[in-house]
Amino acid sequence: MALTITIVSETANAKVVDLISTADADTRALVTHNFGVAPREAIAEMLLAVARLSDWIVTGRTTTNVELSKSTAVGSGNAAAQVRFHIKLPHSETA
Repeated sequence: MALTITIVSETANAKVVDLISTADADTRALVTHNFGVAPREAIAEMLLAVARLSDWIVTGRTTTNVELSKSTAVGSGNAAAQVRFHIKLPHSETA
């Protein structure tokens, strides 16, 4: 597996992570958030143009993880962060 997930910032109600994918065959990633409830918001921010080729999207949210999937097995090979995911709970919910 050639995926790296790096925490950029983390609070009780939010987590921001960067995703680096260096192999086209890696099409799934799990980000552990440990909120205890499924986050309502998980937004992808494309950091590099190559990320638009692979088209990473959020495909699942549970009480402990957010599942990310690449819809096309291309666009890897860059050692820099390609996509940043913002995972948040609503302000009324706490972890």
